[in-house]
Amino acid sequence: MTKKKVLNIIFIILFLGLILFHIILLILGRAWIFTTLSFYAGLLLLLFLSYKRFRRKKPQGKALKIIYVLLVTVFVFFVADIILRVSGKFSSYSEKNYSLFYVSPYNDNFSLLRRKIFYGEKNPLPFIASPGKEYKFKTTEFEFIHKYNSLGLREKEFTDELLTGREIILCIGDSFTEGVGAEYENSWPQVLERKLRDREEYDFVVINAGISGSDPIKYVYAYNYLNNYINPDYIIISIGSNDLLDIIFKGGIERYEKDNFYQWNVPKGHYLYSWNFVFRAICNLIYDYPEIYCNEKEFRVKLSFACGEIIRAIHKISTEFLDKKIVLFIYPDQQEAKTLKYRYEEMNLIKQEFINDETFIVVDQISFYKKHPDKKQLIPKIYHNIDGHCNSKGYNLWGEYLFDIFDEQLGKNKI
Repeated sequence: MTKKKVLNIIFIILFLGLILFHIILLILGRAWIFTTLSFYAGLLLLLFLSYKRFRRKKPQGKALKIIYVLLVTVFVFFVADIILRVSGKFSSYSEKNYSLFYVSPYNDNFSLLRRKIFYGEKNPLPFIASPGKEYKFKTTEFEFIHKYNSLGLREKEFTDELLTGREIILCIGDSFTEGVGAEYENSWPQVLERKLRDREEYDFVVINAGISGSDPIKYVYAYNYLNNYINPDYIIISIGSNDLLDIIFKGGIERYEKDNFYQWNVPKGHYLYSWNFVFRAICNLIYDYPEIYCNEKEFRVKLSFACGEIIRAIHKISTEFLDKKIVLFIYPDQQEAKTLKYRYEEMNLIKQEFINDETFIVVDQISFYKKHPDKKQLIPKIYHNIDGHCNSKGYNLWGEYLFDIFDEQLGKNKI
């Protein structure tokens, strides 16, 4: 066997290995720009070598023409893909903030597998972080290290001395509750705790059970898990518009019934959408909601389902949290804060479902923004512009607003 043939075999093996790695990443919910560009480059090289070989042996053959057309087509797709990537028009949230990876909204099996391999968790719970570990949140706008306690929360360790004799507020939510985009001490649960402790008549411990990437379905499981270790007197459940999308992408309350490694209705085209910007551009032309692969009418049906699942999840928590008050904290994302209006009417339906329920105190952050005298100047200053999470100033504002609610309700003996 000649040296040239050996090199060709090695190249083919490496290229097939790259394709396999690329497919595995897609199944795990990731697309890496390096494997994408390497796939294009490898395919172009393979077609080019095949073209040279056939041109030597059969310069007039039909196979040569087919290979030439494929070579030109792949090259055009490759160039178009790079142009679209550089433009940033169809970039996802993760690509805008982390640049190298596309993170699928349909599953996060990559994170669960990483926790098994690197952190040694035999059965990682998807509704908490890795207990006792650290994770760096780094975007183009900020960088913070989150330290998680033995319960998998971005919190201090809870001792009997710390909890005994104090009233406990458990804050359940996603990255906005965890405090992504700010220091631990500037997450809104920590701000709320400091404000409460400044008052002599109050003796509270506020527990931040916010987990980045969580949603109301995970809140049910998180509450059941944490209730084995913590007996809260109050619960704050935070809800945002992205929770509706999370349920559309990942499924409803039944998603963890069989296996933590869930795979909920992932459209087959999504595996192509994840890494191919040309396909994304086509989807944007065809669909009103390209990442969900549907138009307005079908999207409204999906939103209605998600709204029902959120209401169902909140009721499920309240049923298990008997005779105690729950604060339902409804918050806007950056764009909603600017327009002072939620993107989806379903957010108001969720609000109306609980506003007359005596078990709940409904807190709407947009109502607070509307009443703020400097709202036009304030709102652009409290969010990270690209990432969209609050900054320290924003979370402090949220914590102070929730303190005012608690202070008012405690004064009226309503909680």
